[in-house]
Amino acid sequence: KTMQIIIYIAMILCAVAAITCLALLGKYYLDNIKGDDYYSPFLKKAPLYISAVVLVGAIVAMTLILGSKQSFAFDSRTIAFGAICIAMSFALSYVRLFKLPQGGSVTLVSLLPLLIFSYIFGIKKGVLIGAIYGVLQAIQDPFIIHPAQFLLDYPIAFSTVGLGGIFSEIKAFKKCPQIPLLLGGLLVGVFRFMAHFLSGVFAFGAYANEAGQSNVGIYSLGYNSFVFVDIAITIAVGMVLFSS
Repeated sequence: KTMQIIIYIAMILCAVAAITCLALLGKYYLDNIKGDDYYSPFLKKAPLYISAVVLVGAIVAMTLILGSKQSFAFDSRTIAFGAICIAMSFALSYVRLFKLPQGGSVTLVSLLPLLIFSYIFGIKKGVLIGAIYGVLQAIQDPFIIHPAQFLLDYPIAFSTVGLGGIFSEIKAFKKCPQIPLLLGGLLVGVFRFMAHFLSGVFAFGAYANEAGQSNVGIYSLGYNSFVFVDIAITIAVGMVLFSS
């Protein structure tokens, strides 16, 4: 019991530190963007915040509804597996097949450990682990110009990996685990793409203008299509792994 109390206190302190850090980051980028003549004319603050809130609402709703029978309790085994999967994904994210100039890259199955974690432990825990990994990605290779854009491109985008385990408990797929992995991976790709796409439309319009593309939506659609390449590689390797 004493150990549990210590763990809970440590978790609360970590949460307070993380919230404080995010608040300070937000203030920094809000102050920084005011005097910026490059992004400012194209930055749509209200749609950015609305997009972030809507996506968070959708992810939370799906998690609570579809994972209603799943436990959110983290025992030592779950914490250990979560830490290992985050560490493996973080290490694999450095193996980049190619990197885009304004952030984003196709990696060597960096999302696969997180996808497997969600498959084993459920989407409630998977979404949280994915969000933690997203914050680490922001520390590893940040490309941040606005607080809401940070949320869309990092914690929200990678929390969607936790949705990859949605189909793992369907009894019809028990004898063929490759199918729920495939379906879950496709869902992850769509939701992650939505997060990056909305960020591209409302935060990075300056780059579309620089590239001579008048339609910001088309520019963001093309730029963020790397997400589907990244998840396709992850699904392919994952299906081979699940076939063994």
